[in-house]
Amino acid sequence: MPGCCAITPRTISPLRRNASVNAFDEARAEYSATLAGEMSLHDDPFDPYGRLCKDAFLACRLVVDTGMNALGWSWVQVRDHLRQYTLCADAEIESDSLRYSCGIPAQSIAYKLGDEDLLRMRDKVRTRMKDRFDYRDFHSAILEAAALPLPAVEWHLGKVFIEA
Repeated sequence: MPGCCAITPRTISPLRRNASVNAFDEARAEYSATLAGEMSLHDDPFDPYGRLCKDAFLACRLVVDTGMNALGWSWVQVRDHLRQYTLCADAEIESDSLRYSCGIPAQSIAYKLGDEDLLRMRDKVRTRMKDRFDYRDFHSAILEAAALPLPAVEWHLGKVFIEA
C-alpha cells in the first residue's frame, strides 16, 4: 500500500520536492481531470460536455504545437485552426499561440501522453490487485512519487504495490 516505500514529503529532497518534470506535472493534471469524471464528481449535467470541449481543445493544441514547432505554421494558421475547432475566446487563442510558439514546445503532448501513461499504469496496478484496488491508494502513490520522469513513476508504483 502507499507509504510502504517510506517516501514522504520529509524524505524527498528539496530539489525533487520543488522540481518540475513537465510530463509528470501535465500528466497528473490531466489524469486528475479524467479521474473527476470517472468518480462522477460532476454535479451539473453540462459538466461532461465541458470536459468534451476541453478534450477537443487539448487535441487541437497537439495539432497546433506540432504545426508551429515541426511544420512551420504561421500565427495566422494557428489562430484559424483554433477558431475553427475549439470554442476558445480570442484572448485564449492569442495566449496559446504565443505559448506554443516560444514557451514550452511539446507541452501539449505531455498532457495527453502522460495521462495515457498514468491510465495504463493504473490499469496494470488494478489488474494486479483485483478487488483490493483502491483509487485513493493509487492517487496517493502518484502524489507520493513527487516530480519524476514517468518511467520512474512506474518503477515507484511497482515498489508501492509489489506486496499487494
